[in-house]
Amino acid sequence: MSRDFIYKALNDIPGISVVKPHAAFYIFPKIDTEKFNIFNDEQFALDFLHEKQVLVVPGRASTGISRITSVLFICRIYASLTRQ
Repeated sequence: MSRDFIYKALNDIPGISVVKPHAAFYIFPKIDTEKFNIFNDEQFALDFLHEKQVLVVPGRASTGISRITSVLFICRIYASLTRQ
């Protein structure tokens, strides 16, 4: 299931934590904004789209939370989370 994969992959990244969602559609990671130099949530979402080809919904930069949908194909999610 893509939810389980996303949950594990995100928690394996230092500076990102996430609570496993009960539903399988959205996941809300807590991102260490200082570690990743994120100062603007909208710019982060645009940069992530351009650099990783993954669309995330901007959260509040002060909390470092963005919304990620798990309806992407599992191969696309894996590729985006394992890219350097």
